[in-house]
Amino acid sequence: MLPKQLLRYRIEGDHVVPSYITRKQSPHYLRIAEKLIDIYERHLGKTRRELDDKLMLFEGERLNYKVVRGLANILDKNIITGPADEEKDYEKLRERLFAQVEKHRPVVRSRDLLHTKVKDHVIADVSPGITGDDLQMQLYGDLKANHIIKDWERKTSPETLLRRYNLQLAQGILYRAESMTIRLHDSYKIVFRYLKLSRLMHRIYPLENGYGIYVDGPLSLFSRTIKYGIHLAKFLPGLLLAEKWDMRASIRLRDQDVFFPLNQDCGLHSHYRDAHPFDSSVEEMFYKKFQKAAPNWQIEREADIINLGDTVLIPDFTLISPEGKKFLLEIIGFWTPEYLSKKLEKINAANREDLILVVNQQLNCSREDFRGKVIFFKNRIDVVKVVDNLKTK
Repeated sequence: MLPKQLLRYRIEGDHVVPSYITRKQSPHYLRIAEKLIDIYERHLGKTRRELDDKLMLFEGERLNYKVVRGLANILDKNIITGPADEEKDYEKLRERLFAQVEKHRPVVRSRDLLHTKVKDHVIADVSPGITGDDLQMQLYGDLKANHIIKDWERKTSPETLLRRYNLQLAQGILYRAESMTIRLHDSYKIVFRYLKLSRLMHRIYPLENGYGIYVDGPLSLFSRTIKYGIHLAKFLPGLLLAEKWDMRASIRLRDQDVFFPLNQDCGLHSHYRDAHPFDSSVEEMFYKKFQKAAPNWQIEREADIINLGDTVLIPDFTLISPEGKKFLLEIIGFWTPEYLSKKLEKINAANREDLILVVNQQLNCSREDFRGKVIFFKNRIDVVKVVDNLKTK
C-alpha cells in the first residue's frame, strides 16, 4: 500500500475519489513504468544510494512526481537488497577501528580523513582485508544507502505495475478507515477465508440474497492501528476475487469524515490467487492424516455455512461417511481470550448435534464450556481418535 505522502485523491461532497491511472493515461504511464523497471534492472549489483540518485534524476521536476515515486515504491518491494558481505559484522568492525584510532590521537587533518601517516597502520591492525580506498563501503556496508541491489524477488511487467499502483492507492485510503460495510452475493468461502486470514474484527450477518460484513477499521481502535491498518489493506485483494459485491468504507481524511465506495465494477485487479487452503499447520496436518486414516470418507475444507441470524459460523471441515452421513468439525487452537469467547458464543448458539469440536487443551476452557462432542488435543490432533468417534455416532 502507498504511504500517506504519495496518495492521490480528491474529495467530492462526502465521497473520496482516488486519482487512479486511467485507461486514457495508461500509454503515458506505461512508458514511465518501462523506464523505471529498466533503471532498477541496470542497478542490479549497485548500491541503494546509486539507485536513489538515479531515481531522483529521473523524477526531475515532473509535476506527476507522486506517481513516479509511487511506482518506484512498489518496485522497491520487489527487489532483494542487503550488505555486500552478509557475514561481516560491520558494527563490530567499526568498534575495533575506533579503538585502534584512539591509540593514535590526533589522527585527522579534517573531520572525515584519517591522517595518512597512521591510516594504513590502523586499518591493517583492524582487518587485513580492508583497504583505505573504499572505507565507506567496507566499514558502513550495513547502512541502507550502501546496501547492494542483489536481485529481483518478483519481476513485474509495466502493465502489472500500473494495476498494482491503482490497487495500492485504494489500499492506502482504506488504511485510514474507521469502518467498512460489505454486501457479498457470491464467492463466500474465499472472501470469508481472506477475512479470517487477515485477522480483522468483523461481524457477518445474512442478507436476503447473500451476506453482509461489518469490519472495524484501524481508526476505530485505540492501539496497534499500524498493524491493523495493514491487515485491512491486505484484505481488499481478497474481496476483489468475488464476482458480485459492493463495499462502503467510512474514512477520516483531512479532518473530514467521508465515504469510500467500491464494487465489482471498480476496475481494480487482485494479484491474489487461490488462498492457502489452511489457516494453520494443525489444520493442514489433520487434513492429510484424516485422508490416510479414513480413505473411504470425504473431507472438505469450509464447505458449510451455519446461519446464526446475526452472524455465521463456518466450520473448518465437513466430513462425509461412505454412507453419506455428514459431520462438521471445528478446530479451536491458539486464539486471544476475546476471540475464544466469541467462538464459544457462536458454537453454543449453533447447538448442532453434528458439530464436533477439537480443542487445544492449553486453552483456558473445559468440557463444560462446550455443547456437543468435544475432543481435546495437546500438540497434535489424534486423528484415529476422531475417526473412532465418528464411527460410533
